[in-house]
This record gives sequence, C-alpha cells and structure tokens, in this order.
Amino acid sequence: MWTAFIVGIVTQASLVISIGPQNMFVLRQGLAGEYVALTVWFCVISDIILAFMAIYGLSYMADLHKNVMLGFQICGILFLFTYAAIALNREIRG
Repeated sequence: MWTAFIVGIVTQASLVISIGPQNMFVLRQGLAGEYVALTVWFCVISDIILAFMAIYGLSYMADLHKNVMLGFQICGILFLFTYAAIALNREIRG
C-alpha cells in the first residue's frame, strides 16, 4: 500500500512541476482569454481525481491484473496520438 502511495505522490508531483501538454494548454487558453475559468477548473478537478486514483490502489490493481495495465497503456497511447493529431492539425492551419 505504501509503495502505491509513494508512486502516486511522485507521479503527481512530476506532472505538476513539469511544463507538459496540459500546462501549455492552460497557458494558451489564459493568453487567448478563452474559457479560462472552465479550463482551469477542469484541469484542477481532473488532476485531483487522477491523484486519488493513483494513491488509492490503481497501481495495486494493475499489479494484480496485467490486462488492466494493458488497457491503461492503450488508452494512454490513444490519448497521446489524438492530442498530437489535434496539435498537428492546428499547426498546419496556422
């Protein structure tokens, strides 16, 4: 249980500290002045939900059931490819 807790805390800290896609999105929305409050609240709530899921046993469940981990990986890959396609489309349009 403590291993999952420590992994969750370290993972969450690394996501908050680094300037990743989510933080860049929030900064872009803030600079554009579009849906700033909605964007910030959505990101805060999703970060809290993900932190609780990581801390309270998602990694433990993934250790027990390898198919769950495969599902997490597939969902993560699909999310990243979708986000990359959206960013590429936005870059091509100018």
